[in-house]
Amino acid sequence: MNLPNKLTMMRVVLVPVFMIFAAVSHYGTADFHAAYMLIAGVIFAIASITDFLDGYLARKNHLVTDFGKFMDPLADKCLTTAAFIYMVTDHVCSPIVLAVILFREFAVAGVRMLAAETGTVIAANMWGKVKTVLQMLTIIFYYFVGALAGPTDVGFVSFVTIVLCWLCGAATLLSGFTDAVRPLLFGVNVGGLGTLIASMASLISYRQIARKLPEQKGPYFLLFTLANIGFLAILLVFATAVHP
Repeated sequence: MNLPNKLTMMRVVLVPVFMIFAAVSHYGTADFHAAYMLIAGVIFAIASITDFLDGYLARKNHLVTDFGKFMDPLADKCLTTAAFIYMVTDHVCSPIVLAVILFREFAVAGVRMLAAETGTVIAANMWGKVKTVLQMLTIIFYYFVGALAGPTDVGFVSFVTIVLCWLCGAATLLSGFTDAVRPLLFGVNVGGLGTLIASMASLISYRQIARKLPEQKGPYFLLFTLANIGFLAILLVFATAVHP
């Protein structure tokens, strides 16, 4: 395993560690632990740095691999989704924003992987980069400022975070349209709207996809399906946290 892939796997390992400290911080309650919230913020910041480094090193040293192409965006999804889930439980992010983020990730991932069938590459656009940067800044702001601000600043931190989350939702919608809906409407053959909807709902059948693709691509779609199952597991954890 090369260095960029090791950095990606490091980010994957950091996700559950981040979730533990985010879960026990209890921002805005009598059980609030500023130290735990700050640690969660530091872990997220370190993971975000590895997100930049692995891609930079892979491109610079010609170390781009199929494993990295799959795991890098998956690690990003797990990290940001986990952060927004706990922000929803802390009542500083609307569940609507979380739903928009999840639907966009499923849609774009499905469109890109199905577009690969025709050899079409859908590169990240400006709004995708804006969405990513805005999401990271929002999460870092919440966990660092929330941990370092005084108890009288809870209202201010919460208000700013809520506004930033809605901005993330707007950028995510624009990114989703340019990355998924526009290619579907304007000529990229990705298997039809029904396949896109199935992807968004995490109900893609491995057998159905495998029949349409070259044999060597089948395992990657199996991994994609398992990743969707993982997202459903995260949502289950979220539902349990909100309604114990």
